[in-house]
Amino acid sequence: MIKKIFGSLAVTALFAAPMMTGCGSSGVSSGVDGTKKGNELSEDETSKVCNAVIDYRTDAFAGVTQADSCKFAGYLTAATLAAFPGATDASIQEACQGIVDPCLAAKPTDGGNSGETPADVCKLVTPTTVKTCTATVGDIETCVAEQTDATTDSFKNAPACADITIDSLKEAKPAEQSNACNNVSSDCAVLFTLLGGTPAPGGDDGAGGAGGGQ
Repeated sequence: MIKKIFGSLAVTALFAAPMMTGCGSSGVSSGVDGTKKGNELSEDETSKVCNAVIDYRTDAFAGVTQADSCKFAGYLTAATLAAFPGATDASIQEACQGIVDPCLAAKPTDGGNSGETPADVCKLVTPTTVKTCTATVGDIETCVAEQTDATTDSFKNAPACADITIDSLKEAKPAEQSNACNNVSSDCAVLFTLLGGTPAPGGDDGAGGAGGGQ
């Protein structure tokens, strides 16, 4: 169940997470020189960075429970509906609970998992993929850790449906993106997307923005 929910909400979560928490980390460590730029990496170094990132994200999300995932799914539903005309506290809370209850009642399963492994993802991250990436390994590792930590914290700290109101959603303000993430999202858009990030519109790497060129 966790993988199924995460698979469908991961991209949204990366947008929503900074609205709920601003914590960060530098816990990704590939062993590759942190001052090296993406376009300076060998194939082996590129693979090491990718695998370190995937391992970090996998370990981080291992701590997200089914209850966390269900509550966060309800929160996202409420947040989405709150933007529509006529939305009320009662209506978004009811919609939230309508997601949470069946989610919690469902049998935990890996259903919906695509079967994609870290090796599958890292096959796509090659020196060719990052040939125009000018962000450093240090920035890449720091940024991915920050976004991963923010996302998992959002899953774990999502409010109960009864506590979500139109006003509380309006008060949630995005945290400023760190310099590391600014560098990576703008200068390594394709790499950032492959590793689970949200690139800046018009980023480099020939992506032309989020998801571009993929």
